[in-house]
Amino acid sequence: ELMRKSTSDGSETRIVIDAFGSVLFADIVSFTVYSTDMDPMNLVLVLNEMFSMHDTLATRMGVDKIKTLGDCYVAATGLLAPTPNHASLLVKFGIGMHDIMDKLNTKFDIHGNGPAGKDLRIRVGIATGTVVGGVVGLKKFLFDIWGDTVEQAETMESEGVPERVHVS
Repeated sequence: ELMRKSTSDGSETRIVIDAFGSVLFADIVSFTVYSTDMDPMNLVLVLNEMFSMHDTLATRMGVDKIKTLGDCYVAATGLLAPTPNHASLLVKFGIGMHDIMDKLNTKFDIHGNGPAGKDLRIRVGIATGTVVGGVVGLKKFLFDIWGDTVEQAETMESEGVPERVHVS
């Protein structure tokens, strides 16, 4: 459900969602260790290329990017618009993210040169359920989502095995 609420003077509209859908978290394996020795310009270049490739895939598949936080990519389906196949769509997106990582490793010659002498890899976690979302605060507005489903997706990612898509 998408709700709009205006203040008493009518000057502000808040958009809030209370919906059922699927949430994905994807995070680079051992990125803190890997990035410590990287040239800052190259680090931002790699992250920008990775997130741009994920954004392009998300747009093509109809997946909603929620945000990036450090090296973490958060996406969802079914929250902003009802989507009957939200979970399977997000799983396919997660698999596509792994394909993108292979292309990224080739483009930047990272194969075998990432964390622990491996390729740069991601872990992906997905959960399905109810989610609340909206924009809060007074500065640097950002739409965000909250709830058990979001926490479960993050746990599925953080406890997951690299190069797999983990589903709750």
